[in-house]
Amino acid sequence: MNELFRFCKYDKDQHFNPHFDYNFSRNKKEKSFYTFNLYLSDGFENGKTRFLNNKYELDILYEVTPKAGMVLIFTIIQ
Repeated sequence: MNELFRFCKYDKDQHFNPHFDYNFSRNKKEKSFYTFNLYLSDGFENGKTRFLNNKYELDILYEVTPKAGMVLIFTIIQ
């Protein structure tokens, strides 16, 4: 894990703004290639992880509805 590792907990009406995950390079030998989302809860409204076509328009390519215990792994922009 790298120093950008984080836990996120959302309260009612909170959200994460649309963004793209980019790689992280600690040095020439260490570079991130994946994002791992571990979902610890479910049973709420909204809260989907959405994959967008671009960050300027909300053109949703795919979305994932979280279920407790599910892990979503995807490659990040290099």
